This record gives sequence, structure tokens and C-alpha cells, in this order.
Amino acid sequence: MVKVYISPSSQDDNRGVGNYGTEEVRMNQIADVVERELRRVGITTLRNNPSMNITQMVTASNNFGADVHLAIHSNAGGGTGAEAYYYTGSASSQKLAQALYNNLAPMTPTGDRGVKATTQLYEVWATNAVATLVEIAFHDNATDASFIINNIQAIGIAIERCGQTSATSVAVITQGGVAVCSD
Repeated sequence: MVKVYISPSSQDDNRGVGNYGTEEVRMNQIADVVERELRRVGITTLRNNPSMNITQMVTASNNFGADVHLAIHSNAGGGTGAEAYYYTGSASSQKLAQALYNNLAPMTPTGDRGVKATTQLYEVWATNAVATLVEIAFHDNATDASFIINNIQAIGIAIERCGQTSATSVAVITQGGVAVCSD
């Protein structure tokens, strides 16, 4: 049985434009969908809570024995679109990040930023699981923020498709004991 750790942003002071509210609230709304849909198809999940810090999230994921770690965020800083990060050198994490990005990028109304290797994001390098951190879109861009607000369900399902084991075209599969997302 594949185990998925769902880690929505806990950044309660990271406010978006207009009526976006906070990154923490919006990403937890998306995580609600991801968690519900994964459980609906029989996937075992564990999820962070907003009071946890990043170290506690990673520790919880590792103690849970997660096969897949999904960090769900929205971005800021003047850009647009989706991007996904994976740990440099992890082919399985790169596949997961690419599959998530491939599901999200066609949905976003603005230009996207691609799939990126990193050694700097704690959630992708310190977890034992195949891990990715996905930035859905930019909450400081009015078009992107509106997209997130109006597509919580669709975004959650796009992410969930990379975390489930049903017979859909994008599924977590076990290859050599490592869960990867493939299309």
C-alpha cells in the first residue's frame, strides 16, 4: 500500500492579492481535495497541520514512512504560473515533479515556469519519500490568484491524480520499492 504525506503551506502571513487571503488557507483547501480523493480510492494519507514548522512536517513524513511527499504551495515575487521542484539527482522525484507539472501547467491562465532541480528546499531533500514541492501559481498576481480561488477542486484533483493507485492514466506505481508518478 502506497502512503502519501500531504504537506500544504503553513505560511499564514503570506497574503495574496484581492480576496485571496493567505497561502496557508488556500493551499489547505486544495489539500482537503487531494486528501479526500486519495482516501476515496483507498490510499493511506497523513497530513501536516498549520501549526507545524517545516522540520516537524519532514519528521512526520519520515516517521509515517511516506512513499510520496507532496508539498503544496502558491508562489509570490512577481512571476506567473506553475512550477515544480524536486531534489537534484532523484530520478523518481523528478518524474513526480514532471507529472504534477504536466497536470497543472495546462490549467493555469498565465505562463508557467517549468520543473526545477534544487538542493535548497528542505521538504524535497530531507524527506525519505519521493518528494516534490509544487507552486500552483502566484498569489501576488491577480490573474493567478483568481485562478486558484476559482479552481480549488480542479487543482486538487490534478494533484491527486499523481498520488493515487487506481487504474487511471497517471498513477503512483511501485518500481523497485520506490513510489513514482508516471503518465
